[in-house]
Amino acid sequence: MPSFPQELIDCIINQVDLDDHCSLQTLSACSTVARSFLPASRARLWSRLEILANYPDSFEDDIVAIGPLVRTLALHCVGDLSPELLAHFPNVDHVEFLDDLEFLPDDVLNYIVKSWNVSVITLRRATLSDACVDLVPIFYGFSNLTEIKFINCSGIYPVLEEQRSYVTRVSAHCTSISPRLASVS
Repeated sequence: MPSFPQELIDCIINQVDLDDHCSLQTLSACSTVARSFLPASRARLWSRLEILANYPDSFEDDIVAIGPLVRTLALHCVGDLSPELLAHFPNVDHVEFLDDLEFLPDDVLNYIVKSWNVSVITLRRATLSDACVDLVPIFYGFSNLTEIKFINCSGIYPVLEEQRSYVTRVSAHCTSISPRLASVS
């Protein structure tokens, strides 16, 4: 039986649109086609993971296998997050903060800044207030940051205006930045 080159199989799997509502079913089906489809399907299937505020105790047992596959980790800023949990995800390069950052524990934020090679940060559904005044200096702590996204956030402009000197440095550091953030610098 003829076989396809692995590079071709990987290219096919990488064409599955993760934003499509059927993508999980498609990738699950691809992983059962043949052994050669499994690694690429599994890596694509687990490339993004959202940790809910109160995850089940059994979750920590499951992440040992899938943790290294996760590239984008979406974190609810409230709940049981800990550096010990995040240590299971060594290859994260995109962090999505869901909810308000003021509820994110300091030890978790310090772990993310010091331990991950983050190039993209997304703030989703966050309200940035005076409690988040240190937001921009935190971004500057990510040495490989190339993109910052604000999606459905409120209160961004006053916080960034107050941190003008840091915004200028972060803007120079990033190749892609929210238009509103770039306009402050």
